[in-house]
Amino acid sequence: ENKSYFIFFYTNWCMPCKKMIEKVFNDNNLAKYANKNFYAYIADAEADINEWKTLSKKYKVTFFPMIIV
Repeated sequence: ENKSYFIFFYTNWCMPCKKMIEKVFNDNNLAKYANKNFYAYIADAEADINEWKTLSKKYKVTFFPMIIV
């Protein structure tokens, strides 16, 4: 498949991040579109998961929310 990556970086303390997850990323139409057109990820940049930490460092995530396409 010829898809781009879509990564949404968030933290648990970020209120705009929480609102986006609640209001935007829970929309069924957006989910269908994203799954059809992207490899989509939602990543907690401060979680103790090596994959997310590596991506955060690679893309120099310095503010939240941050979206990388």
